[in-house]
Amino acid sequence: MTDLPEMIPADPRLRRNALLILLGGTLIGSAFIVWVLPQIQDVLLNARATGQVSARAICLGFVGVVAMLVAPVSIAGLSVIRTAKLTVDSAQFPAPGAKVIRDTRILRGSRAVALGRVQRILGALLVACALALLALCTYAAILLL
Repeated sequence: MTDLPEMIPADPRLRRNALLILLGGTLIGSAFIVWVLPQIQDVLLNARATGQVSARAICLGFVGVVAMLVAPVSIAGLSVIRTAKLTVDSAQFPAPGAKVIRDTRILRGSRAVALGRVQRILGALLVACALALLALCTYAAILLL
């Protein structure tokens, strides 16, 4: 009798949701890039040419939009850190109770802990990037004001 590795079976609902999010995000993002951004650019350039809005106001608006990315990136980073903590504490990857989008072999012991630590580093990098983005936006806003 051979020892087959333990597997976590794929969750069909999670797989379907992930695919729908990917496709929906791709379609919405593509439509935004193709149709909405050129319209915004035309409005801003016309307003700038007629003196209705200053270049400073346009730049501050852009800084504000970029700063809004800080929250979702921070939340994603903290979520990755939380998952990494579960992985390290249980010495199992994926962590107990985790749902996966494809059949996944369970790793235990030092390999799982190492993966958990890498996850923790990646999560911390996401949070650090979000904070750096916030600092950069704050600096840009100060320069523009």
